Amino acid sequence: MSSRTLSLDLRERVVAVVLNGLSRRQAAERFGVSPASAVRWCALAAATGNSGRVTV
Repeated sequence: MSSRTLSLDLRERVVAVVLNGLSRRQAAERFGVSPASAVRWCALAAATGNSGRVTV
């Protein structure tokens, strides 16, 4: 399993297409990310209003 840093812009685009009706799995396929990442980013966006990492 590879670990790579993905841009905030990519995360926001994934969340945006999900909000516009695409499934999280379809969005992940469209942007070449794992379905787990799409699920995580959408959950983070729903909880915080922000799809990026939260730093404290």
